[in-house]
Amino acid sequence: MKASTNKDSPASSENYGILMQPRAYSERFGAPPTGAPTTPVLTANFDIERIDAAMATGRASFGVYCIPGSDVDIIAIRQQLGPIQNYWLAASCDPGVWWAIQAWRASEWIHVAFFERGDIYSGRDGVRCCVHRSHRGKSQIDKYRREGAGDNSAKFLDLARRLIATGSIERTTTSDLDGIALTDVQVNILTTKRIFRHISGLETAKPGTVGSLILG
Repeated sequence: MKASTNKDSPASSENYGILMQPRAYSERFGAPPTGAPTTPVLTANFDIERIDAAMATGRASFGVYCIPGSDVDIIAIRQQLGPIQNYWLAASCDPGVWWAIQAWRASEWIHVAFFERGDIYSGRDGVRCCVHRSHRGKSQIDKYRREGAGDNSAKFLDLARRLIATGSIERTTTSDLDGIALTDVQVNILTTKRIFRHISGLETAKPGTVGSLILG
């Protein structure tokens, strides 16, 4: 299994994702064949050829759960696309994260976009978009909502970076798809507006066009 691993500068081994507003996404990259997104688009950088091969399997999963810490909890969003698994780590106090989760539930759709690493500004084939079904209503993850508990972004970043540096997620995760072994696990830090204020040296991704696949 290949493991791909932020007011400080990001380490070279750290990967980042953002929640892109649906209108901005459609204006920059056009609407996927499945229709324009109406909720925040979850994004990450990844090699597009490998994403294409993973999409060709026609199998995927998507879920949200919690990684508890001693003084901060992390909301972990996990997507598996064929043999590729991506995590987005988010702060439990971050209202932007919970707003996105609520929006996904209300619309029952989740768009996940991958940008070609190293070609995020110019590549016309530099984006792939997957669409997952979501479920309405609350789940066990809601008990970890900490929006009114103050800003714990610094503590979140410290824990998230330790998880990434030690490779503990990559070592312990397992495939969510029967009969498909993992070949890649990438852990991303989800950089909302709140988290972005704690990190310097990041650039906003601006890739090209869109490919799409509906995945249940």
